[in-house]
Amino acid sequence: MTQQEKNSMPAYVDVMNSKYLDSTKRVFSTCYYISKNDRPLGDHQGLADLQSQNEIDMGIGLHSRFSATAIIDHIAHDMRSTICKTIKQNQGKISILIDESCTISDISTLIIYLNAQLETSGEPQFLFLDLVELTNGGSAKEIHSALVACLKRHTFDMDYLQKHFIVFTSDGVCVLTGRKSGVMELIVKDFPKL
Repeated sequence: MTQQEKNSMPAYVDVMNSKYLDSTKRVFSTCYYISKNDRPLGDHQGLADLQSQNEIDMGIGLHSRFSATAIIDHIAHDMRSTICKTIKQNQGKISILIDESCTISDISTLIIYLNAQLETSGEPQFLFLDLVELTNGGSAKEIHSALVACLKRHTFDMDYLQKHFIVFTSDGVCVLTGRKSGVMELIVKDFPKL
């Protein structure tokens, strides 16, 4: 193999990678459009086919609704991480709203919302943070543990929460607001400035 052939091989690989990255970006943009506009995931295949008919290279994979689900989950996780980092960088105060609910199959879940300033001069905004499955039926201790673990998973460590966690809100159900052993009582013990 000559020196010229050795030099052209990496350039050819870069061109191929660029082509695949471009088609993957188009697929991700299509998935983002579906999610942003509350379209059914089944639309993904049709939109990819439509773009291909219009001679836009959409690649050969990632066209199923299952791929769309995974891509949207990936985008949401990345956006959530960026938002949490922004809140921490701005040293923003946070409020947390939780609600306990059950799925159709009677699995107890905890819905966690965050109210925080995304910009130092902006108004606080409510943001969906996470949906956490509760395995032992939703006792106060389990809900408390799930909430603290969720906050830590989203980069809000205990030191940050001690300084910036200012409001806790729930729907008033006894297990959440009980004076002796409710979730609110357990949270106040962890965060006395609340």
